[in-house]
Amino acid sequence: MIYNEMVLKKLEFSKAHIDNSEKYNIDSEEWEYYYQLAHKQKLKNKITEFQYKILNKYLPTNKLLFVMKKIDSPRCNFCFLYTQTITHLFFECLSVKNLWQFLKEQLRQKLALEIDLTVKNILFGIPNEEQSDMINNINKIILQLKYFVFKQKLAESDISIQKATQYLFLNCKIKLFE
Repeated sequence: MIYNEMVLKKLEFSKAHIDNSEKYNIDSEEWEYYYQLAHKQKLKNKITEFQYKILNKYLPTNKLLFVMKKIDSPRCNFCFLYTQTITHLFFECLSVKNLWQFLKEQLRQKLALEIDLTVKNILFGIPNEEQSDMINNINKIILQLKYFVFKQKLAESDISIQKATQYLFLNCKIKLFE
């Protein structure tokens, strides 16, 4: 008991954790949920690690790679207009926005679900207090689509709805988009 109290007193959060907490109004209970989300989805380790890098702002976006002097430009691989940050890569880029809009439309049309795909929900996950299987599945799709976007970035390939739906089916056996 004394040891646990000492550990808690010494516990320090990363700059990314503090920044995200303030920017997205995330409390410690929410953080616990977000850190466990990928594990609970029973996804491959590489996707769990990928999500952990997003949570800690350590995913190698072009902005980070440019600062590290690994590439010549911090511009986005898809739109070539803006600096590629984590937020831009997974939410702000027009190519990616189309993907999220398509997902939102499919959920509305096929499942009569109105899901608000905010930057917070996409980066961290949709809160699921009721432990709904539907929300768990949507979080799984969001994680997989983010991973697809990142793989396309690494391959220097474009993003299309057709490629995304093929990826979901081949890698996840998800047939949400027919």
